[in-house]
Amino acid sequence: MHFATTSNQHIQHLLEQDLHPSLNTQRIIDHAIAVFSAYARTRNTSLAQIHQMPQTEVNTLLQRFYAEVRKKDGSPYTRSGLVAVRYGLQKHFRNTCGYDIMSNPEFRTSGEVFSAILKQDAGAVQHRQPLSASDFNKLYSSSHLSTSNPTGLQNKVFVDIMLYLYNCSDTSRCGLRAMKKVDFRIVTDTAGRRYVTVSKRYARSSTATANSRSSGRELRMHWQPGNPQCPVASFEKYVGKLHAGLDIFWQKPRTREVREEDKCWYEAHPLGKNMLGSKMKTLSLEAGLSQVYTNHCIYFTSKNGCDWTKKSLAGNSGSQTRRNDVFVVLHAE
Repeated sequence: MHFATTSNQHIQHLLEQDLHPSLNTQRIIDHAIAVFSAYARTRNTSLAQIHQMPQTEVNTLLQRFYAEVRKKDGSPYTRSGLVAVRYGLQKHFRNTCGYDIMSNPEFRTSGEVFSAILKQDAGAVQHRQPLSASDFNKLYSSSHLSTSNPTGLQNKVFVDIMLYLYNCSDTSRCGLRAMKKVDFRIVTDTAGRRYVTVSKRYARSSTATANSRSSGRELRMHWQPGNPQCPVASFEKYVGKLHAGLDIFWQKPRTREVREEDKCWYEAHPLGKNMLGSKMKTLSLEAGLSQVYTNHCIYFTSKNGCDWTKKSLAGNSGSQTRRNDVFVVLHAE
């Protein structure tokens, strides 16, 4: 028999990341378990008994739970609160029972009920709510946007591209899944400054640059010297680590241990469209942001030209980033 070898550092990483979720994620899981356990008692059952149920029965129970769950004061959960509860339950059942209550086909009907409930509250949903300064800073300083691992690097590039280069109409799940490596190019302007923009082919075929074409301006993601969060540096690293045998831009991160010097950090498989479409919702929960944001919200953060004077990206001392004629001013205290 043959066995792989691994380092003590990787084992420690597994213990910290897989066996012990981040503090914010664990709080969400604990709250979801407490709420669902209390609901189970009202149905004359328990969480331990639910663990032994067939998935079809759990699905039926979840249908009623999503429709009937209330806060302690009897008021209904907000959209973001209900999303957080479901996210916590997904983590719990996946870790405890080995199945996914969001993606498994056995849970299709409970998922439909959940979606219908969210649509009922659609009037209160802020799909175009820009990220607050504190949430933006919290997100960028989060380990979930760390460029030292495949998932964090991909998250960082995703947020950067949504912030600098994308029109909100192009944040659909299918639109994101269809992106290719050749859809981006790195250009040096007449002043010798490097920037990333979308390729001419993509500009002709996509709505991503509809606004820039109509205004005669090109969307650019500029190099930011001295900024450890430089979006161009992150982009170049990500592209350099992609699987050479796959043209798709959003590739599945490798789960095995990777080293900085490894040439490839990603598998020859595209990242799922649902994972891309809900990327900011997931990051909002994992990073512990004040509310659940959608992918659209990143675009509107840039479009609205938020002028923030609070503490920003670590090590970034007052750099400016520009999307057309709108500046997002980032200052360090």
